[in-house]
Amino acid sequence: MTVPGRQTGGGTRAGRPFVSDTGSEVPVRAPGNRVRGGVPDGDPGATSGGRRPRSAQASPVREGSHRSGSGEGKPRTGRERFAVLAIRTTRLAAVWSMLALLLHPLDWVHWVSDVFDVLNLPVAPSVFAVVLLLVLGGALRRRLRAALLVLLGFQLLGVIDALVTLLLSPKSDPADRAVGPGELSAVLVIAGLVSAVVLSVLLWWARPAFPARVAPASRLRAGATLAVGLALSSILSVGLTETFPGTLSEGRQRLAWAIRAAVGLPPDNADPEYAGHHGNHWIVQTVGLFSAGVLVVALLVFLRAGRRQRLLTADEELIIRRLLLAHGDRDSLGYFATRRDKAVVFSARADAAVTYRVIGSVGLASGDPLGSADAWDEAVAGWISRMRVHGWSPAAVSASEDGARAYVRAGLKALPMGDEAVVDVKSFTLTGTTMQPVRRAVARVVRAGYTVRVARHGSLSAAEFAEIADLAERGRGDEDERGFSMALGRLGDPADGRCVAVLAYDAAGVLRALLSLVPWGAHGLSLDLMRRDPEAENGITEYLVAGLMAAGSDLGVDRVSLNFAVLRAVFSAAERVGAGPIVRLGNAALTIASRF
Repeated sequence: MTVPGRQTGGGTRAGRPFVSDTGSEVPVRAPGNRVRGGVPDGDPGATSGGRRPRSAQASPVREGSHRSGSGEGKPRTGRERFAVLAIRTTRLAAVWSMLALLLHPLDWVHWVSDVFDVLNLPVAPSVFAVVLLLVLGGALRRRLRAALLVLLGFQLLGVIDALVTLLLSPKSDPADRAVGPGELSAVLVIAGLVSAVVLSVLLWWARPAFPARVAPASRLRAGATLAVGLALSSILSVGLTETFPGTLSEGRQRLAWAIRAAVGLPPDNADPEYAGHHGNHWIVQTVGLFSAGVLVVALLVFLRAGRRQRLLTADEELIIRRLLLAHGDRDSLGYFATRRDKAVVFSARADAAVTYRVIGSVGLASGDPLGSADAWDEAVAGWISRMRVHGWSPAAVSASEDGARAYVRAGLKALPMGDEAVVDVKSFTLTGTTMQPVRRAVARVVRAGYTVRVARHGSLSAAEFAEIADLAERGRGDEDERGFSMALGRLGDPADGRCVAVLAYDAAGVLRALLSLVPWGAHGLSLDLMRRDPEAENGITEYLVAGLMAAGSDLGVDRVSLNFAVLRAVFSAAERVGAGPIVRLGNAALTIASRF
């Protein structure tokens, strides 16, 4: 259909308005602004016609013990609680090793380190120890079984070391040892032995909480990388120690000192084995940094080889479309679940699903779970279980209030992200003094001879799609195409026949601007793509929206999701009388950031 400029309605303001290229307040993104993935970036505000914007709970939704939302989280099992404790303790050990690098000269530092020694964690004031514990903590956070076995290995070494110290060392008699901050006392040795036995039992018991496995190839490649790297580090350490020996004696003493430095175990110069002799501390730091780099490279090899993802199949997409047909009215972002670079986890009866994409080591879901709300919990639990098996961290973005509660019930935390701008087609009107600039913008485009066509994708020809694709490419410019939760990522697919295109043509019949929207249930649309020719008339976006609203009744559409305002509450609070300096500072920072 062709609409020569029919004046239709606007809505009420729901936060800071967008400012168009005409300087008017409109319920859409200004056409000259940057668009990511075909969807406008989260601007400082949005407007909503006829209805309140939907609050969107978003992530990263992170795992943790803290419960938010309705507080209806499931209680953690004993294994899960111990797993979280082990992860946090390992990370704390990494932080302390980092601090010990700076506080090493202070005597009391050894007391704190002794506590971690009792837990048989390799805490030491060296870069290698810091990186080792950080890497181990990250692997435990991803629930890798291999990381758990490393912790068990530490406990086994603790048992062996304690037995050797107590049974074979001539200095192991408690009467000969004074308990001090810098000494290995008999009390600490016994405590470490008991701790190793107890922790070994608990770690073995907690194995089900660490189900993630890695591919055999990744173990081999990472192990070879680590072995070769540490061998080179040891050679470097021995060479430096022989060249700059300090007061170390020749032979075994220098060799032992150098190898300990290379593997991140700084030699204790007070140890009787060294008879008061010592090497150079800078050698420890130098080879420790080299070994830390080797460890990072080995980790990257390990993770790259072990990462796998199965993408959406045709049969799975068909099931998703059936769920959308039955329950698609719930979430305006539901149709984006059909992106084919995602994977899906269904409930047992396939009446609910969670779609996600693996980005780095994060399994990122978008929008609400699909299907029946009664089966959401089962689908979310299955998704989290798959994340655990593959060692991915579960997270979700752009979930609605109801969707966020489902994720919270599964043990995740929800953080507010912003609000969705939804326009009610029937109440949309441009009348009123506040919408006068928009009316003028639409009239200017009409006087320039523009016409607008609104059509379902299924009615467009291949030539018309080629023209649309060309405009989309030109309108994008040099910007990278991005998008995930609010972008479909394809045009002209036969399966997307119910999508709607809003096309603006100039007086010569050249396509100058377009909107592409995906179905939102049976009677709604959600913005997917927005592009304009740089030479298009100012006010073209207002004109496109007016044309869409005019054609809404013919399309059977009663609501349109046009935009998403990130952190709208911050901007809204800054506009209030008496807003404090911190709120205003946050508003200014976000306003500047929204330009990029």
